[in-house]
Amino acid sequence: MNSILYLFLIFTSLISILIAYLSASKKHVLGAVPFSVMMVFVSFWSLFYAIEFNFSSYALMMLFNVFPFFAGAFVPCLWLCFVLDYTGRKSCLCLRNLAFLLIIPVLTVAVILTNGYHGLFVNAVYLGVSGFGFISLFFGPWYYVYIFYSYLILSLGFLFLLWTYIPSPRHQRVQISCVMSGGLIPFIWNIIFVTGSAPDDLFDLTPFFFLLAGILIYIGVFRVPLAEVIPEAYKKVFRSMIEGVIVADRNGIIIDINPPAEAVLGIKSKNVVGLRVSDIFAEFSEDMTHDFNRGDVREFIDWVCTAGKKYILVRSAPLEPEEFNSGFILLLRDKTLEFESHKREKDSLVQIEKNLEQLAILNDHIRNPLSVIVGISSLAESPANEEILRQADEIDRIIDELDNHYLKSDKVRRVLKNHYDLDLDD
Repeated sequence: MNSILYLFLIFTSLISILIAYLSASKKHVLGAVPFSVMMVFVSFWSLFYAIEFNFSSYALMMLFNVFPFFAGAFVPCLWLCFVLDYTGRKSCLCLRNLAFLLIIPVLTVAVILTNGYHGLFVNAVYLGVSGFGFISLFFGPWYYVYIFYSYLILSLGFLFLLWTYIPSPRHQRVQISCVMSGGLIPFIWNIIFVTGSAPDDLFDLTPFFFLLAGILIYIGVFRVPLAEVIPEAYKKVFRSMIEGVIVADRNGIIIDINPPAEAVLGIKSKNVVGLRVSDIFAEFSEDMTHDFNRGDVREFIDWVCTAGKKYILVRSAPLEPEEFNSGFILLLRDKTLEFESHKREKDSLVQIEKNLEQLAILNDHIRNPLSVIVGISSLAESPANEEILRQADEIDRIIDELDNHYLKSDKVRRVLKNHYDLDLDD
């Protein structure tokens, strides 16, 4: 009997390691790394059980009896890490959150190591029947803290999967269903075992059911071409876009930035990923994160970098409908050339305005002395005065023509002003 259990658990351990290796080779697939680490811990879990059942000595069995709990304490946390990475919430896996997540598992390991002094985790009684030995466990209060926390973490993973499943297209729902089904297998079995509903002579098969879950998840996620094509297609499109794009989560933390955005801003993605949008753009406060998640925001910002001052149009769009609120993207477009061209046009029109005003003033200034000349020349008749009057009429005609051109130019000026929406009075 011991040999059969031993071989069965060794087989479970080896297959778990194989799945961990195969999934680790597909690092570009979302969730590959935490899933691979989780399967390594499942392998250790099975291996420690196998070693325990291979001994008939109480001392050796007690020594290896606690080892499976070492591995089992971290598997639920790794499951949640896998789900967060797989569903595109990798930004949640920051050091602060990971440290908080590992508090109970680390304390559980500490309680297990010191269990002989307080018995808070487990008390064991050795039973031997016809040369076959096994350990009967009586659990202490910390064991139930550990179980409650594990179920809570596993349930959070299912909630994130369900949250992602609802708005997903049909082809992605198939994958998510595989992940959810795989996770439910060991979860349901462990509830049956912990509540005492399993047969009395049956040992804890949780690592074996985690292996079944791993196989189902690997087939559904890592073997389906969609799992490899979509991330690669996303990277290809994201990197080759002409427009600059910044991807942020619902809290405004930058997740990714494409090369055009790096070029527009004059920054490197490695220096800004993990920062908040408000840390990069002084114009955007943290309160604007809600507006970015909710809908389209359009803002012009002044950006100063090593290349000089730039004028950038920033537009936002939510990644998903508002009710799911999983993050947003910022589209960046360099408007510096348009701004400079617009400024030159405005400066030209302003100069035209000044020239026309000076022309009108000059016409008035010419007419005043011309009127005096005409008046004096009219006092006496002589060939010279007649020539002066004739030339004065010619000058007056030219001034009238200039006035007519001024009126036409003024109309053109107003058309240009309205067309370019310029305020020439600034």
